[in-house]
Amino acid sequence: MEAYEFLNVEAALIGVVTSRVRVPASVAVDSPRPPEFVQVTRVGGTAGMVADRPMVTFFCWAESWGAAHDLAALTKRRMHSLTRLGELPVYRVREVGGLSRAPDPVDGSPRYQFTLELRLRGKQAP
Repeated sequence: MEAYEFLNVEAALIGVVTSRVRVPASVAVDSPRPPEFVQVTRVGGTAGMVADRPMVTFFCWAESWGAAHDLAALTKRRMHSLTRLGELPVYRVREVGGLSRAPDPVDGSPRYQFTLELRLRGKQAP
């Protein structure tokens, strides 16, 4: 059996955030950062021959603690409703780190975070 190749999950999830949550998102945080912003970072996970289980943390900034919480909660709901990423099915979305307050380490601005593990199938490498 040949190895499968796996999706760039960060790029795919950034696309979901920008289209379904409708806020700017990226792996890198721009300076200045937009008032509402979601950072998407793969922080680990495991992969086998056919399946990938990426662990992804979402950092959600907004202008107040309430707004940051609500943005994170909305983002999390959108992620839990995923059934596909592009042409690939999403078999499972599991929360491994719930919503938690995570003030920005540089300026202390309101930020919430959560971490999910996805279960994705790869596609056969050409």
